[in-house]
Order: sequence, then C-alpha cells, then structure tokens
Amino acid sequence: MSKNIQKEIAIKRLRQSYPTLPPLIQRHLPSTLSALTSIPFGQSTRTDRTNHFSIDEFKIFMQRKLRLPLWPPPPPLCSCGRHIDIYGDHFFKCKETGKKELHDRIRDSVYTICQEIFPIISDTTKNDVHRELTHIFEKATQMRPGDIVVKHPLNSASEPHATTLIDVTIIPPYQSNQPTTSYENVSQNMKTHHQIYEHQKFKINDHPKSNSTSEELTSELVNKRHRMLPFTVDHLGMLGPIATEFLLGTKNALFKYSPNEYDKRNTSIETKKLVELALHKKRHVNILTTANSLWKAAYGSQWFTNTYHAQSPRQWAKQVLGNTFSLQSSKHILRALNKLNMQTPTTSTKTPKPQCSSINLRTPSQYAVRSLRYNLHASA
Repeated sequence: MSKNIQKEIAIKRLRQSYPTLPPLIQRHLPSTLSALTSIPFGQSTRTDRTNHFSIDEFKIFMQRKLRLPLWPPPPPLCSCGRHIDIYGDHFFKCKETGKKELHDRIRDSVYTICQEIFPIISDTTKNDVHRELTHIFEKATQMRPGDIVVKHPLNSASEPHATTLIDVTIIPPYQSNQPTTSYENVSQNMKTHHQIYEHQKFKINDHPKSNSTSEELTSELVNKRHRMLPFTVDHLGMLGPIATEFLLGTKNALFKYSPNEYDKRNTSIETKKLVELALHKKRHVNILTTANSLWKAAYGSQWFTNTYHAQSPRQWAKQVLGNTFSLQSSKHILRALNKLNMQTPTTSTKTPKPQCSSINLRTPSQYAVRSLRYNLHASA
C-alpha cells in the first residue's frame, strides 16, 4: 500500500513540475526516467568487472541521465556538418559516428538474458539460443532476420511459435517542433515513435541476390511460425512497447498498447499476418516475472547469482541490460568524440568535492549526484 501511495505522489509531482521544464527536457523526460538506467547508481554489484565505469564514462552517464550539458555553448560542429547538441543526442542519430558497436553490445546482453531465462520458463535450452543465425529462409539462406534466434521445442502445446527472432534496434531520439502540453502527451508521442520503428521491422525487405520478394520471405516466416520480435531501445535506454512486454510485462509499463494498433497501418496482407503471429495470445510475455516464480518454486530462497544485488532472475536480467546500455552509451559518445578529435569534457580539479557527511547524502549514488551538480555549477 505504501508503495502505491508513494507512486501516486511521485506522479502528481511530476505532472505539476512538467510545465516548468525546458522543452529539450520535456521532450525526452520519459526516457530520462527509465528505471533500467538508474540501476548503475547502486543496484548492481561492483565485484563484476563488466559493471565498472571509467571516470569519463561515469561522468557522461551521469550527465545524460540527469540531462546536464556535456559542454558549454557554442555547440561543436560534427563531421556531418551539423551542430552537436549540448546533451550529445546527436551522436545517436548521426550516420558519421554509427551505432554498430552500441547495437552489438545490447544484442549480446539480450542474448545472454535469453540463454539464462528461457531454460527456466520453457523446454528451450541454452543451445537453442543463437546470435544472427543464417538459413532461416530456404532461398535467401544468408539473410539474418534476427539478432537473437530462439528455437523452441517442436510439437509443444505451450509454444505457438517455432522460433523467436529478436531484432535489436537503437532508434534515434524523438524529435518534434510541436509543443508538448503534458507528460501523458509526450509519453504517447514517444510510444508512437517506438512503434514506427517496430513496424519497420515487420516489413521484410526484398532480397535481390536470391530473387526473393518481400511477400515471399514474409509468408515463409508466417508458415514456419517464426515470431518477429522488434526490440527497440532509444538513446536514453527506454525500451519500446513490444520489448517491454516481452521482458517485464505491461502492469507497470509506461508504454501500453493494443495489438489492433498495428493493424491500422498501411501494410501488405503478408505483413499483417506476421504481426498477428508476433502478437499471438500465447506469445512469451513478462518472461522475467515468470522466471522469478518458477525459480522460487524450484529453489525456494536460493539466490540466482552469488551476490545479494541479483537474488532473482528478474533482478539479474535488469542489471545486465541496464548496466550494459548505461556503460556502452557512454562509450559510444567517447568514441564519437575521439573520432572528431574533440576533447572529453572534464570536471574542474580546482573545486573541492563535498564530503559525504551530510545526513542527506546517505548513499554513494546521492553523493555522486550532489558532487556532479556541485562541480558543474562551479565550473560553469
């Protein structure tokens, strides 16, 4: 009950304060508040070296999470000819910097999660989970429609799909010149933004090398019961509607949708059938909560990992995804700066750091936030 009261109070405060925020903050506020990118503040174990940030990486991560400027004006110029915004969002849409490395690391984290979670919730084994598997199509054998391919047991009453094809996409920042009137309004706009890229993944392109048309390839996926699962992630770590439902369910999700929303788009009959298969009523949803329940039933209070930070499959999986995006998105910006021969933003060393002695700084995350704000204000 107390958590529900706290949630309602937080939502009320958010609605009251939203109109006072600058437009660039308003436009991306739902993504900024993503719970996944809050995990590195203290919900993950430091004994795992993959969770370690360098000083520059952590500083950029903090600045982007808090929507603090990465550098003072005037804005620097990118090699593409456009000015780079003060928050570094430009690097998540610019073709000059590219997003392949960031995409591949997110792909690897989803692959790792599927390898561990699917054996808990189904008869699928680790060996049934693959990365970028070929020979999905009979003619276009080299096409790889899924970054992660999960092969489900055949002739299983609980499996409406023979295969799940998870296609990870790092989508560009949402842009609009229209003023946003409320938090609910901008949330709906961002949901639509994700759905545009989700729907693009359902449209299989022609494959001229094998003389295969889009309709032929799409029909083959449907006939073989291959589920296409678009996994969209925005520049601040917010998951799209389908990815959210797949991992976490929709009970507390920001982006809730109806399967009918995808039927209204201008698509071919084959694509509509692929969407219908993807949104089958027996599809895998909320797999992390399901894994939690089955793990507890089988092992009781036994921890899923050797650290109290990840006692359950759900805790562990969220940490893998949240830490990976937070760290790799910072690395992405550092690579972009290095490519442009730009100096990494640094905090002034002349400013003394506040000591963690105040009763209002009880945790490392509180201290880090206060210290960053203090230093940036002093160096402004």
